[in-house]
Amino acid sequence: MTKYLTILAAMVLFVACNSGSSVKSDIDTPGDDINSDNDLINTEETTGSMDNEYLNPDNNESTDDEETTDLAENEVSDSTDDDVQTDNDIAISPWVSQWLEITTGDGHTCGIKTNNRLYCWGNNDAGQLGDWTTNEKRIPTKIGDDPWIKISAGSGYDYSGYTQRSHTCGIKQDNKLYCWGGNDYGQLGGGTTDDKRIPTKIGDETWVNISAGYYYTCGIKQDKKLYCWGSNYCGQLGDGTTEDKYTPTKIGDEAWAHITTGLNHTCGVKQDHKLYCWGGNYYGQIGDGTTDDKLTPTKIGEDTWSDISAGGHYTIGLKTDDKLYYWGNIWSEQSGYETGLLTPIKIGDDAWTNITAGYRSICGTKPDNKLYCWGYGPLGNGTYDTQSSPTKIGNAMWIKLAAGGSHICAIRTNNSLYCWGDNYYGQLGDGTTDDKFVPTPIAEP
Repeated sequence: MTKYLTILAAMVLFVACNSGSSVKSDIDTPGDDINSDNDLINTEETTGSMDNEYLNPDNNESTDDEETTDLAENEVSDSTDDDVQTDNDIAISPWVSQWLEITTGDGHTCGIKTNNRLYCWGNNDAGQLGDWTTNEKRIPTKIGDDPWIKISAGSGYDYSGYTQRSHTCGIKQDNKLYCWGGNDYGQLGGGTTDDKRIPTKIGDETWVNISAGYYYTCGIKQDKKLYCWGSNYCGQLGDGTTEDKYTPTKIGDEAWAHITTGLNHTCGVKQDHKLYCWGGNYYGQIGDGTTDDKLTPTKIGEDTWSDISAGGHYTIGLKTDDKLYYWGNIWSEQSGYETGLLTPIKIGDDAWTNITAGYRSICGTKPDNKLYCWGYGPLGNGTYDTQSSPTKIGNAMWIKLAAGGSHICAIRTNNSLYCWGDNYYGQLGDGTTDDKFVPTPIAEP
């Protein structure tokens, strides 16, 4: 069943800006087949949040007079440990225990091992795996022999052929940027709209951070300046226009530390740890108290932030006091709160260390490295149930997280890699297309 939900979910990626219009007005949508907010759907992550190793946040306290939701008084729910796979359930092979970075797109996954080699698997309809083919892979597939330090899986959807057409971007060890996969809106940054089936170098400058979103990409160069390119229908590139860009376009002249791309909005943290968001704002995902789209980076309050992750139509972030905040819309009960929150709202009073926003699921770790997820399942607690509050996933300890369109992958403290959720394209990397309801170790080639 979830295989068909995956296709339906990708169709719902046909997103709206403030006006409620679609990505491109000349694309026909099978609207009668798409249900309302309460349908179980999946799509990109985050696009997922990049790690914040380039941030060195100070310990400034943020103001505590923000509204705190009811979750602050609620106990965090624990999943039944007997239902969740623990470290002792399987023997961890050396292959599984050698991962450094992980990223999840709609239907594909990429990771960097501790030897800095890149592997990708899952859907490959636009060449987003980078292995010269368009054949999907159900186990991690090595992409060349060069060393890599950053990787980000984006998303996309072609309604005419009902294919995902995602893209991927990464930074090699020499800090040069490469992109590949679908290129409908110039999201690869090479000046064309031609797909690329192998990692393709983008210029000769050096980069330190990269985030691939829904048909667009943003990155930070080594001089800390921000660049964005690709689809710009909601102003998500931040250059003051809604015109697509086919090459990296500089966004202002200030220094940035962190960047994250969502479905049609973008957020970033500058070197002074102040938060800015821009792009589509129909659901309040920018956090400035309005629902007006913003075509340039818009400052969100005066507090300082250490991490940020843009989801589908919502955003989560960590302030420098390690408290977690949420705003926007997660299509009903995903956040556990009312939808359409227009400003950052604190989630409880616990401290958090890592966060990731998928399309309709959130995961994070607390200072003890224990994992909590909530939103639409499967979340890793052995069920497909929706969880409206942070739910503990077993007792293992985790250090890297990546929530995608309908699947989640994470790296434990022993560098072992696990994935769970929808597996229609083999994006879990376990050699099957069977969905997984608990963290499942990837397969060895």
